[in-house]
Amino acid sequence: QDLLDEIQKRNPGPLQKLESANVEYAVSQRRKELVDAERNVRDQEAAFRYLIGMEAKDQIIPVDPPTKDEPPETEEQALTAALGFRPELKQLQLALKASQLQERVARHQTLPELSIIGGGGVNGSGADFGESFSQIGEHPGTWWSAGMQFSVPLGNAVARSEYLKSKIKTEQVQNQLASLEWRIRNDVEADMRALISARLQMQTADQTRQFAEQRSEEYKKHGRAGATTVQDVINAENDLAIARNSQLEATETFANAVTKLWRDIGVLLERQGVSVDIAKPGNPPNLP
Repeated sequence: QDLLDEIQKRNPGPLQKLESANVEYAVSQRRKELVDAERNVRDQEAAFRYLIGMEAKDQIIPVDPPTKDEPPETEEQALTAALGFRPELKQLQLALKASQLQERVARHQTLPELSIIGGGGVNGSGADFGESFSQIGEHPGTWWSAGMQFSVPLGNAVARSEYLKSKIKTEQVQNQLASLEWRIRNDVEADMRALISARLQMQTADQTRQFAEQRSEEYKKHGRAGATTVQDVINAENDLAIARNSQLEATETFANAVTKLWRDIGVLLERQGVSVDIAKPGNPPNLP
């Protein structure tokens, strides 16, 4: 609009009319883009209000831009942390220990059993019960016995079946654990690769925006001096708008890559300063 006002102040002529037409067309395109952008912002606000359960239709104004902070973890540290912090991995490890214990118990049920049996006591040898009882109290006799009992389960199909079931279950949990560890490693390695790519894209986008700003300023200066056409100035402005959008997208992509890395490691809440006190759970809300 400023460019259009400047052109209309010049002396009228064929070139001035052509430049005015070009700028008016560019202004109309800008207004259309502005309307679309405002609608997209309102759509995003509505989606965010629904996500956080906010009934009031207040305008949501973001304060902080996407962060450019680098994650402190190296790839090796990220893998070690992921294998130590991921809750589903810990759950499978506990399930494996329980399954192994059940397998050992079931296996013992199928093995031969050797029992040592022993006993002892006092007795009396009187003519009747009363005399025998008196002897136990005064001069008791003693006795003892010891022995071993060896039993072999023959045809114990139930115990062997339970053992095989426990063994198969243990193998299944081991396979699940190995698969999950492999998937965690693959996710973390993919996150690190995506992070490197996003970092390079962000750096390139920052440089591109700087060059686009310099180029646009130069075209504006030459346009005021009449050394270039209005269309060249408009094209430079278009390129600057594209460069700005690309920079924002690259910064957002980098921030999302960092967030995904922390999520796959299992430290996202910690990095965002969110802690859960499981010792004193709060009262649940009254749900309808």
